[in-house]
Amino acid sequence: MSDERWAGRPGPITPVASIGEHVLIRRLRGYHLYRILYREGLPLSNTLTVNFGAIAAGATLASQSLQVPLELNDLQLGQFRMRVLEDIRLTIWQPRSVGRFQVKNVISNVTPFTEINDPCGHVTEIFVYEDEWPFVDVNNPTGYNLALARAQFYGFRYGLDKIGEYTEESLAGIAQPYTAVVGEGY
Repeated sequence: MSDERWAGRPGPITPVASIGEHVLIRRLRGYHLYRILYREGLPLSNTLTVNFGAIAAGATLASQSLQVPLELNDLQLGQFRMRVLEDIRLTIWQPRSVGRFQVKNVISNVTPFTEINDPCGHVTEIFVYEDEWPFVDVNNPTGYNLALARAQFYGFRYGLDKIGEYTEESLAGIAQPYTAVVGEGY
């Protein structure tokens, strides 16, 4: 793996691996190694924007699915960054019961202010494998009702060729170099 490609690298989003290279996806059920067959960019667009709808002051919309914009076909991996467009807080769950951006006792939120400290969005980067899309809790932290609660997603989609499945103990047996990413929970 080149130092120029790795998940969550500061700066504009870049692919984690090139066509023909290998990616190891960490999932709740072990590790899965793939060869990348193709890669396609997914630019910021209206179709990758989710509107969670109106939300009352101080309210939270729990467990909102990101299936529509982020679900992929079999043997596909998505690399996404996100941008929050309204004054809302997003808590990411992937799968539904495992918090992303989590330390021992708290989960970080993504807000419009995230972009102030992270203009390129690299700390919001997530990976979605096939139909294992994330869920979000959408919170309105303000003292007023919001008519819109939107977030945008952009990144890359990869076509994969499966090489094998591994356990924590058998990872040392992988001979070829690879880029490792977290596909769900950890």
